[in-house]
Amino acid sequence: MRLIPSKMVIKIHLGERFQAFAYTIDNIFMVF
Repeated sequence: MRLIPSKMVIKIHLGERFQAFAYTIDNIFMVF
Protein backbone atom coordinates (compact mmCIF):
# COMPACT_ATOMS: atom_id res chain seq x y z
CA MET A 1 0.00 0.00 0.00
CA ARG A 2 1.21 3.47 -0.85
CA LEU A 3 1.23 6.35 1.57
CA ILE A 4 -0.94 9.35 0.79
CA PRO A 5 1.11 11.95 -1.13
CA SER A 6 1.80 15.17 0.75
CA LYS A 7 -0.01 17.13 -1.96
CA MET A 8 -3.14 15.13 -1.24
CA VAL A 9 -2.87 15.92 2.47
CA ILE A 10 -2.48 19.62 1.70
CA LYS A 11 -5.53 19.49 -0.57
CA ILE A 12 -7.61 17.84 2.15
CA HIS A 13 -6.37 20.38 4.71
CA LEU A 14 -7.25 23.29 2.42
CA GLY A 15 -10.65 21.72 1.77
CA GLU A 16 -11.40 21.62 5.48
CA ARG A 17 -10.21 25.23 5.82
CA PHE A 18 -12.48 26.30 2.96
CA GLN A 19 -15.47 24.47 4.45
CA ALA A 20 -14.98 26.21 7.79
CA PHE A 21 -14.58 29.55 5.97
CA ALA A 22 -17.76 29.03 3.93
CA TYR A 23 -19.62 27.97 7.08
CA THR A 24 -18.50 31.18 8.83
CA ILE A 25 -19.64 33.30 5.86
CA ASP A 26 -23.02 31.51 5.92
CA ASN A 27 -23.39 32.41 9.59
CA ILE A 28 -22.46 36.03 8.93
CA PHE A 29 -25.06 36.31 6.18
CA MET A 30 -27.69 34.73 8.43
CA VAL A 31 -27.22 37.69 10.78
CA PHE A 32 -28.09 40.24 8.08
